[in-house]
Amino acid sequence: MGGGYAVSTAARDKRIRAVASVGGGFDIGGTFLASMGADGFAGFMRQINELVTKEYQTGEVQYISAIAHDLSGGLAFMPNPEAYSYYDRTSRSDAPNWENRVAAKSLQAYFTYNGVADAPLIAPTPLLVVHGTIDLFLWPEFAQRVYDEAGGDKQLTWVETHNHIELYDQDPYVSEVAGQVVEWLDARLRQPVTA
Repeated sequence: MGGGYAVSTAARDKRIRAVASVGGGFDIGGTFLASMGADGFAGFMRQINELVTKEYQTGEVQYISAIAHDLSGGLAFMPNPEAYSYYDRTSRSDAPNWENRVAAKSLQAYFTYNGVADAPLIAPTPLLVVHGTIDLFLWPEFAQRVYDEAGGDKQLTWVETHNHIELYDQDPYVSEVAGQVVEWLDARLRQPVTA
């Protein structure tokens, strides 16, 4: 998600001199809608909204699982084997106090996030979008749309991937992308700041 949020932040804060987005989430509601279909997504959101209503009525925070293999066991923030394998592994090795839960009310804002709408506002801030060619959860189509909608100094770089999480912590992907980002930022940030 950070790659998408970087685009939105740069669109609104002109103190940012350059922005690099790697594997960004740009249209979360659109992605879920396309993946689940209108009826499936509407049903999913109905369940979320019922939990939020319960929280407002009782004052007790309502949670759903952050990760799950799928939706067969109930609601989950990231209901897919790819996310489950990554976050389950890294929570045990790197964040043993992490809890597999997320507040249901946070999903209402999450599903309305759309960084594609912010893309035309980025210029004149230089923009680098790096995205995997295969990503079932943060779709390459939305990365392409961000690039197309942005003006000014921009670059779109595709990385041949097999899934989304390869860009998180797996080589050669991370080393390749980090090298590209450093080179691109270095070229832009070495330019003098104009008033």
